[in-house]
Amino acid sequence: MVCSVWHEDYISALLSGMRRRLAQEDAKLYILASYDSDAEFQKKEQEIFTLAKAEDYDGMLCAVSSVGNDTVMEKLIGDWKNHEKPVLSIDQQLPGASFIGVDNYRAFYELVEHMIKAHGCRTINYLGGPEEHEENRERFQAFTDCLTHYNIPVDRDRVLHLNFIHSDGDLAYRIWKKKNMHLPDAVICANDNMAVGYCSAAARDGYCAPDDFKITGFDNFDEGQFFCPSITSVNRNWEQMGYDSVSHILDLIDRKEAGNEFFSKGRIVQNESCGCGMGKRDLRSDFRNMYLEKIQEEHLEEKQRKNRQLLCTSSTLEEFRHNLKPCFERLGVSNMIFRLNPGALTGGKDTKLVGYEEHMLEISGDTGWREERIFLLASLHFNKNTFGYSVTVYEDKLMKNHLHRTLMETVSLALENIRQKEEVQRINERLQELYVRDQLTGLYNRFGYVQLAQQYFAEQCGRIYLVYVDVDNLKTINDNYGHAMGDKAIKGVADAIKEVYREENILVRMGGDEFLVIGKEAGDEVLSEKENAVGIFLKEYSEREKLPFVLTASMGHVHNLKNMVSLEALVKNADARMYEIKQRRKKAKFEEVRTKDGENL
Repeated sequence: MVCSVWHEDYISALLSGMRRRLAQEDAKLYILASYDSDAEFQKKEQEIFTLAKAEDYDGMLCAVSSVGNDTVMEKLIGDWKNHEKPVLSIDQQLPGASFIGVDNYRAFYELVEHMIKAHGCRTINYLGGPEEHEENRERFQAFTDCLTHYNIPVDRDRVLHLNFIHSDGDLAYRIWKKKNMHLPDAVICANDNMAVGYCSAAARDGYCAPDDFKITGFDNFDEGQFFCPSITSVNRNWEQMGYDSVSHILDLIDRKEAGNEFFSKGRIVQNESCGCGMGKRDLRSDFRNMYLEKIQEEHLEEKQRKNRQLLCTSSTLEEFRHNLKPCFERLGVSNMIFRLNPGALTGGKDTKLVGYEEHMLEISGDTGWREERIFLLASLHFNKNTFGYSVTVYEDKLMKNHLHRTLMETVSLALENIRQKEEVQRINERLQELYVRDQLTGLYNRFGYVQLAQQYFAEQCGRIYLVYVDVDNLKTINDNYGHAMGDKAIKGVADAIKEVYREENILVRMGGDEFLVIGKEAGDEVLSEKENAVGIFLKEYSEREKLPFVLTASMGHVHNLKNMVSLEALVKNADARMYEIKQRRKKAKFEEVRTKDGENL
């Protein structure tokens, strides 16, 4: 069942009826719940509907009543029709779906008839919702038909179509007051909200139902029942509708029914606002129930606050998993699983925005998972990040006092905190990498040398070798071919070092044209082979890059076999050794040139 939770008490009653009917069948119900809020929040909530794949289920119930679902539901129902699977919409007409709901026309007609026959009302105002709204059209039609049947003219000045909210009742009172039409025999409202708003506006002028006028609503909201006077209304009988909806979808699945419309009968609740309920109300009991409910809400809010504090201090998923158990125990909740997008916490800014990945990471808040008939699924998200979704065995208390919704918001916030901490850690690691790395060559720079070299020296108990490397003739290259070519020479030597000294070594660009290699102790023969390999690499690099010169480097190595020399002394010795070799090579080169010149003379 795809479900937008617009009123948790009504959804709870609906599910109670469904549970009662499912107990008679070998069937399971999966509730994909979207909690209503602003458009962007609702858009992320409705990602849970993507799990309603026609190939996975036998039939679908829809309990959606909020603006913004139209496009989503049209696409979803279209897919189910293509798979020839039945869809039954509860309380709202949806294109392509069968429908079950209260008979608005019949219930409203009986309500208006009650005011005429039982209370003798003849001057009657109608306060409705938007004219194009389907339910408002049905109720207004029932209103006009009933008045016509009893030979009461419909006065268009006594008809207003507004927006179903409290302030509309206040507005209607003021509009009719200007026309001296604010105290008719009865005001028939299309819902309880507007009836309460009308009574509140009238009270400012000292008028009260049912003494000065009678008034009715529709929906039997809790607020209307606790209001003074309590509002005469129509109870949609959500529990019976839930029971009937399961019966009809099962029959549609089994092809026992082919109808497109089914109706549950609403019932009139006669309360104080029409005069029928006067003297029947136990105000002390009402007050006690309201007080106890307020205390329960406060206790639950305190538990949710403690859960939020605990879960949102989690730095890792493992810590989050550990903190779930006391949170669930505090709320008396069990059998809840979280399926998370693996990339959601590690993907940085490119986190998957819509839907769920193929392979989900599963975190369980309980050690067991009982076989039940009803399961509740809800999306986990924060801003534009979709973390995954939750699955839990449905319990009635989940819909009381926003328990489930608040818990989902807390879990989502905790996952967002973990994501942000992971992101900060990645950024810090990247900054650290930039701090210790030379941008031109990718080798460690002097900062990296300071942070790593001494630690490596200690780990190896001082038994290491060092190779000092210097690019030959870099000044001449810069002067003759430009600094871009000089950078290419530096990068070539760095690439040679990375290629030859790649295992367990610290490779450093000490600055300018100087490099340092630090590694585990190795023999002179091995180190000489590596130095020769560097020379071969540089020769091939010069040819491959078509350099106008042959790139070479001078290298000198030293050992610390007995851990008798400090790291700083070793570096100086390696530098001196390299310089000695460099000078020797220069001298040999000079002698070679002088000999050739002498021969030419």
